[in-house]
Amino acid sequence: MREAVKKRDASMDGLFFYGVVTTGIVCKPSCSSRSAKPENLRFFADMEAASIVGFRPCKRCQPA
Repeated sequence: MREAVKKRDASMDGLFFYGVVTTGIVCKPSCSSRSAKPENLRFFADMEAASIVGFRPCKRCQPA
């Protein structure tokens, strides 16, 4: 998953989402936002799981 985020792999969109701890935002793997440090990434199977722990959808890639 980290490799897909690093490469911004659009083929992985919908299979998982990632959140950035420092911003509280969750994105699709292909999001064009600034890259986060690997230690700040958290991975989720769906948006519901991310929102339960307090992440909000990215305004750029709109993963919801």
